[in-house]
Amino acid sequence: AINGKNIHLQQYTDQLIGVQADKDGKLTIKMTLDGRANRVDFKYPRFVSINQSALTNKVNKANSRRMEFSAFRDSYVAGNIKIGKNESLVTTIPYSKGWKAEVDGKPAKINRTLKVFIGLKMKPGVHQVTLRYKTPGLLIGALISIVGIISLVIYTWYLKKNKQADKSSNENK
Repeated sequence: AINGKNIHLQQYTDQLIGVQADKDGKLTIKMTLDGRANRVDFKYPRFVSINQSALTNKVNKANSRRMEFSAFRDSYVAGNIKIGKNESLVTTIPYSKGWKAEVDGKPAKINRTLKVFIGLKMKPGVHQVTLRYKTPGLLIGALISIVGIISLVIYTWYLKKNKQADKSSNENK
């Protein structure tokens, strides 16, 4: 429990756990271990102090600068966003090499942001942003599969033809 509130941690986590001291500046962390476990591993528990007013200000600022979506599907996101000076677009879409971005109709470089998300650096102003996802290697995989199926059909036909030719030659003897 942290300040009297129960929390449950995953067996493995490398995420920070935000905590806030009470009005007197005190923080109490109490850990209860499962009595059935033979062993306990703490693999990266990291507690950080939260400045609630600073966090609220950041969240409010981020909410005021949200992207206005015109389309949102599994592999396609489009919308408009206003970017201020020294700002970037940060999404909660996990970074993957299959994503391609366009800003105002021109290709844009996707950056890995916060180690896991898609981010785009843009100049200040209002921008039209489009993100598209195509599974890497899908086309080459489909082509290899088609070539393999065609090869199998030709090979099967060839075996049947040779079997019939062998059968005919054996009957003539």
